[in-house]
Amino acid sequence: MTLIEALLAVTRAYATATGLAEATISRRFLGGGSRAATLCAGGDMGALTIAKAIERFARNWPPGAAWPEGVERPAAPALAEPRPEMTQQLDESRAQQARCRDVAGAGKESAP
Repeated sequence: MTLIEALLAVTRAYATATGLAEATISRRFLGGGSRAATLCAGGDMGALTIAKAIERFARNWPPGAAWPEGVERPAAPALAEPRPEMTQQLDESRAQQARCRDVAGAGKESAP
């Protein structure tokens, strides 16, 4: 089975499991509503792009749905530890939002 055949098998299995149209799935997972149809008609896609698409499918696979036979399912990625600089930015952003709410609330209280 080629990588494209594997991707199309995953796409078809997802469609069967969810009842979504191929174009909808193609838009959500492959970057364009006609991408799956293009691949079916002999179009091409890079190996890395296919791998990323299959990983997206695996992360969003419907509970209880069977993964297609013959296609290796990527392991669920481990949750990453938050980076300290991102945590600090998030804390600062939350503090800024709180200050804005306080200012907006103070303005409402002083209105006649």
